[in-house]
Formats: sequence, C-alpha cells, structure tokens
Amino acid sequence: MSLKFSNPEQFIIGYSASRYKGYETNDCVVKAFAILFGISYDESHGFARGFFQRDERNGTRGFTQGLRTMMKHPHARFNGHITEMEYRKNETVGSIQKRHVKGMFLVDTFDHVSVLCDGVWLDYKGLITSSSKVNAVYRFSDFEHYATIRSQLGQDKKTEIDWLTLILLALIAYAVFFEGDKLKRDLNRLKHWVTTELF
Repeated sequence: MSLKFSNPEQFIIGYSASRYKGYETNDCVVKAFAILFGISYDESHGFARGFFQRDERNGTRGFTQGLRTMMKHPHARFNGHITEMEYRKNETVGSIQKRHVKGMFLVDTFDHVSVLCDGVWLDYKGLITSSSKVNAVYRFSDFEHYATIRSQLGQDKKTEIDWLTLILLALIAYAVFFEGDKLKRDLNRLKHWVTTELF
C-alpha cells in the first residue's frame, strides 16, 4: 500500500519565522503538537519541553507514557478531545492508514510520531513506511482549526489532479500531432473489432 504525504510545515503556525527553524532536529513531536493543537512552532517547542522534558535537538523519551499522563493532568485544558485508540497487535502504518480514512490521528511508531488526517500523512516522505510498526494511536477531534487543514489538503489534491489532467492532455496532443496517422489506424482497427466481435 502506498502512503500519501503532505508537507507538515504548511500546517504549522509561525514555522517559517521560528527562531528554531534550521537549528532543531528530532522535532517530530513539536511539529505534531503544533499541527494538532493549532499552536505556533515556538509554543509547541515549549509545550514539549514542559510536558515531556524534551531537550533541544533531541527526541522525546517516553512519549506514550508522557502523553497519557498529560491527558490525565488536572490542569491540562484542550480546545478539543483526545482519545487513545485500540489497535491490533503488530499494527502497521499501512493498516492504520487503511482503517482510518476519516479523522485526525497522532500515530506513535518506533522513534517517530506522525499526524494522519483523512488518510494523508502530514509528514515528510521517507520517515515512515507502510510496514513501520505502530506503538500507539490517538484520535484528536473537535478542534476548530482542523477545517482549515482539511481545506488545504483539498487544495493540494485539486492541484495534483490538475497536473495529471495537463499531462494527459499533453500526451493526447502529442499522439494526435506526431502519431496522427497511426492513431487513426488504431482507432479504425478498434472500430472494426467492436463491430465484428461484439455485434
């Protein structure tokens, strides 16, 4: 199964102006929370440091346990809901994408977290594969800014379709212009086959 990706940076508030851009590494948790909570990259950076003791340029240790603790924290308030999902033993990124075609999810894999929105990974291509093993899955719902993310994803799909249409039209134009006689012969053969074989 092929995975669908969309660059996460376009969904992160203030990423291009962040003082950490170009400096930070191993910041998948920071980017995921910025997208999921609709906060700026810098705010998310502080959030990850506060709740997960994440040091700069280092990954987040004990992410799953930390997220569970955060969800139960009496002072943690969110503008939506977070639910830990049940998943099958040996669940993979590919099977999660196939099962969760609608909704916003945070997917924890080995040494990486990714955001899945309506079957599209808001992540960089190559960091996860279809066979990557899943450690935990969380559904994020009722956050108002998700409508904006879905709108942007819809624009991306429309642009992709427009490019495919343009390429198809170029190929047809090439065939008609340079292979016009051959195309006519092939169409006549097809017409002859249809009339003799089907009627």
